[in-house]
Amino acid sequence: MIGLTGDRKGRNYVSIASIPCLSLTNVVDFLYTFLQEGNAMLPKDPMLLLSVVNTKLRDEYESLEALCEDLGEDEEELKARLAAVGFDYQPQLRQFR
Repeated sequence: MIGLTGDRKGRNYVSIASIPCLSLTNVVDFLYTFLQEGNAMLPKDPMLLLSVVNTKLRDEYESLEALCEDLGEDEEELKARLAAVGFDYQPQLRQFR
């Protein structure tokens, strides 16, 4: 089961335990739902980050600037993180490729 838990200091973190069939699709679906529920954090893994950001740009935001502003992320830092693994932002498509 994938779930959100907390520690004694009140911090939230994602717990993945007893998962009979973990797939990338399950993880991305969970992260997408987690972010939709107002948890403003993006995954550290670059491939998960790419998937979540492109999905949010497609479904929820008109621009990368709006997404970053809403999630409290630095736009240039986000671009640099994804550029480091070969993905550049394409504003006309509203996605990283």
